[in-house]
Amino acid sequence: MLKIIFAVLFSFLVIGKEADAADKSSQEILGSGIKGSIESYKVGDIVVIAIKDTDTNMGKSIFLEPDAAIIKRLMSEGNVRSSINTFLIKTAKHNILVDTGIGGSGGATHDNLVYLGIDPSEIDIILITHMHNDHIGGLLFGKDKIYPKAKVYIAAPEIEFWQSRPSAIAANNVLAAYTQNIVPFEFANKALPLFAKGEGDDIEIKVMKAAGHTPGHSAFEVISKKEHLLIAGDIVHNITIQTAEPLMSVTFDTDPEEAAKTREEIFDYAQKNKIPIAGMHIPFGGIVSIQKNKQGGYDFTVVKTNEDAQQKGGEK
Repeated sequence: MLKIIFAVLFSFLVIGKEADAADKSSQEILGSGIKGSIESYKVGDIVVIAIKDTDTNMGKSIFLEPDAAIIKRLMSEGNVRSSINTFLIKTAKHNILVDTGIGGSGGATHDNLVYLGIDPSEIDIILITHMHNDHIGGLLFGKDKIYPKAKVYIAAPEIEFWQSRPSAIAANNVLAAYTQNIVPFEFANKALPLFAKGEGDDIEIKVMKAAGHTPGHSAFEVISKKEHLLIAGDIVHNITIQTAEPLMSVTFDTDPEEAAKTREEIFDYAQKNKIPIAGMHIPFGGIVSIQKNKQGGYDFTVVKTNEDAQQKGGEK
């Protein structure tokens, strides 16, 4: 694997003119060359494939008002290895991509889809958790659409937020290029109307409001045969620290207080209902189960790959 460290341009670091600037102290990309980095999981009748877009480090400087004792105990080296993940949901009739990664030379989602035998034109639905660049950068090559046939579902408050900031170049380039593809949705805690009659019999996808990180930040609950998986976007950036202390928000959050409240609500919902959480910055393969602990935080357990799903995940 290529190990050259280079500065990363992320639109999520700040808002407005600085939205595409780098914060070298907080997160760095550790290189590409990760084609074939996939893990597959069964959820009822469907397969969910975690795709590693790239490796990253999350530095302790990302935290607002960090708890020094927790940082010392759980993050003694000053950073934690992380990743940028995307998720492919394969149903009988659809290829559904959740987020698209950072794009460009830094991200491998496109190459990993090709590795799986899936041409970008075969992605027919894209669900966007939010419009920071490490989630939407993979939608474009320059200003051209990479997924020309996909309907792109984005929360209406998220679209409105970025449209009101013309200097947020990455987000507005995506909105311009995909004007005819974008399907705005409102938060209603019910299944998204993704499928024509008879096409979605094996799956239901509910959207959950997960605001705070951004105003329209969304989580998607995937349901099949009474099995569930909650793809929760950027509900955590550092799973070790933010499960131990869910109130610790990060510099990337638009509303840190709301982000912390949302994180606790989603953690509580997931642990009470025994639903695994998939995250875009949970170290690859990106899925954990969580349990409340006696200290007031949560413990997490990595969810292992389903061997049967792993075999099916490579089928076209």
